[in-house]
Amino acid sequence: MTSQFVNDPRSRTWAQINTDALRHNLQAIKASAPDKKVISVVKADAYGHCSKIVAPAIEDLTDIFMVAELNEALELRELGIKKDVLIAGFTPCQYAPVLEEKDIIQCVYSCQYARSLNENAKNVIRAHIKINTGMDRLGFDPTEINESTLSELKSLDKLKLEGIFTHYAESDEPSSRFTRLQTKSFERVVAAFKGSGICFKYVHSANSAAAMSFSADYTNAVRPGIMLYGCYPSEKIKALWLKNQNPPLRPVMSLFSRIVQLRSPKEGESVGYNRRFFAKKDTGIAVICAGYADGLPRLLAYPESCRVIDEKTRLVGSVCMDMCFADVSDVDKDLAMGDAVELFGEGISVEEWAKAARTISYEILCRITKRVPRIEVKDK
Repeated sequence: MTSQFVNDPRSRTWAQINTDALRHNLQAIKASAPDKKVISVVKADAYGHCSKIVAPAIEDLTDIFMVAELNEALELRELGIKKDVLIAGFTPCQYAPVLEEKDIIQCVYSCQYARSLNENAKNVIRAHIKINTGMDRLGFDPTEINESTLSELKSLDKLKLEGIFTHYAESDEPSSRFTRLQTKSFERVVAAFKGSGICFKYVHSANSAAAMSFSADYTNAVRPGIMLYGCYPSEKIKALWLKNQNPPLRPVMSLFSRIVQLRSPKEGESVGYNRRFFAKKDTGIAVICAGYADGLPRLLAYPESCRVIDEKTRLVGSVCMDMCFADVSDVDKDLAMGDAVELFGEGISVEEWAKAARTISYEILCRITKRVPRIEVKDK
């Protein structure tokens, strides 16, 4: 499915966001965990897909949206999003009144932070407690959850504790013993809160990888992130997901650009900065107007090369700021200046790009820059 940008001469490089594919992926996780609430992760501008497109498209399927910081939460409210929004990261405590006014849920990860929020609040702030069970990022350590801490949290009259959560360090490895240890540790913490009289509406630990492979019985919500956007957290998780007869995920973003010139370097001639590509024979090169200022990693073309457009085409040389080079010597169809080409999406997976650039799909998607317009498309 392509957008009107294909025939718009003003278009240079653009990303198509298929909201039908997005909804397919979310419905797949809901079907696999029918007894769980869904916390859709739309931080980092919906992993680079554009929150303005993504959030309204799945609001009816979502119980809570999760973001990383206050500006992201406020953007959702400005879009008219009515569902709950949870900030999973730090918000300066002086913005407590804003959290109240906009009805935004804040994660609380230490007694010091909880006290400061409580002191700055005018009325009541809704909160989820973050527990560090092994990620060693944000969160109360399990050893901190003692009678003194529980008593203090209960005494903070301006914090309404609605949820509790943790985050896995290696749930993309299905056989991880460490994940099992984290799960048990979190269960003990949840039990300690319950024993003190604090019960939570939301108990959640499963990110995409965990939600696709297992979900602890004592939790009642899952947090799909990368899987919403059609990517698998790992090949092992993909194999397990499909083995369990779940529908394949569908890529949501497709990145398009245009051929701006066709060149024909002779055998032995070099192409691009630092002369990293030498033609081994007379070669057809398509100059494509997308570069690292659009989010393409420079490592896509060197020292390895990544497929683009089709099975027979690879990037070569160095990715430039605004352009890159593709070897089109073996392409079967005629190409011309101005032709729109798909760099990744339904034909070439973003995971393939990630492998070539020695990174993960998350980073590739998030780094597609603001100068690349996002265009919503649907299957029909």
